[in-house]
Amino acid sequence: MHIMLSSMVALETVWILGVFFGVIAFSPPFFHYVRSSKVSNLIARPEVSGFYPEITVLLPIRNESEVIERKILEILDSSYPNSKISLLVADSASDDNSVELAENLLSNVENTLDKWKILKIEELGKSIAVNRSLDEVHTDFFVMMDADASTDRDSIQKIVSWFHNQNIGAVCGTSSLRNKYDQIYRKNFNFLRIAESNMDSTPIFEGSICGFRKSALGGRGVDHRINADDSQLAILVRRNGLRAIMDPDIVFNEFNPQKQPISRKIRRAQGLSRTFWKNRDLLFTNSKDYRSIFRSQFFFHLFFPWLAISSLLLIATPSIITNFFDTNISFNFFDLSLIILLLSLMSRTIRELWLGVFCLLSSHILVLAGRRLNVWNPNRSGSQE
Repeated sequence: MHIMLSSMVALETVWILGVFFGVIAFSPPFFHYVRSSKVSNLIARPEVSGFYPEITVLLPIRNESEVIERKILEILDSSYPNSKISLLVADSASDDNSVELAENLLSNVENTLDKWKILKIEELGKSIAVNRSLDEVHTDFFVMMDADASTDRDSIQKIVSWFHNQNIGAVCGTSSLRNKYDQIYRKNFNFLRIAESNMDSTPIFEGSICGFRKSALGGRGVDHRINADDSQLAILVRRNGLRAIMDPDIVFNEFNPQKQPISRKIRRAQGLSRTFWKNRDLLFTNSKDYRSIFRSQFFFHLFFPWLAISSLLLIATPSIITNFFDTNISFNFFDLSLIILLLSLMSRTIRELWLGVFCLLSSHILVLAGRRLNVWNPNRSGSQE
């Protein structure tokens, strides 16, 4: 009897510890979400006429033969004056005919750009391609786009208009919610990025379309050993004193919307986690609002997955033990806790949350095992390594 009582006390201690870890894990993201819901509207985009500075449109590609022509035609059809655009296609060692397709189109299509260049880079890695491209950008502003995403005709114009405000150093677009596979995730993602932009700046950027004031980079590039080059640049802009924001009116869609493979999600998760770790000194930045934003995202990407999975395992363990190792104990509070956890998985939001935990945790484990996912190899069939 004494042994059984001691065992129950031990199991209760494990359960309480699991709840404690859960509170620690979920409290910071919850309070950040609540705070985000109370912020005011984003500062208005400057309504200026005649603000058409010369810009560079940077298009990093690798094996984009299925979409490259469509993307270039989209850029040519932009409402931004073609005479003010220099197109820089940065090819990262494609082994298909992406380069040939781009060259033929730009050489032969009517109303093509006067200034365009295809930069051939033999090394793999989008961050390497971005760094090499920055050396070729000779305009005050540049807009970086993904080849596999489409935007509205006025998207470039909307981005550039922000730079009339001297406090703005970077602007990115917002993902469309058309993709049925991750609508809830995307809705919450967009909500937080826009709210962070309202407060100060968002450290997480969308690379499908984003623009930068080149001087805001301070002559620096990204760490090519880490992916998430879009977010690296956004953090660099804020580090140099200007704001990095998401504009909800600039929307992009994937050309071929589909469910992203887990490998791509894990790669992105690792890139963001490593980016936050590399910039950990910003946990103590002088900007109160940005410090709060950065700390919340730092916690979520680096500590939250470990605490959340520990909480789940500790709460589930007592029920498993009492059911499999002590058949004399009937239905108890531990079982009720486990059932509630399992029932919560019926919510799509909860399932997507745990998928995010899995991706973050997997990315961390890969880092600890010495496997870096910074090699860029998109595949139009859906995978991206």
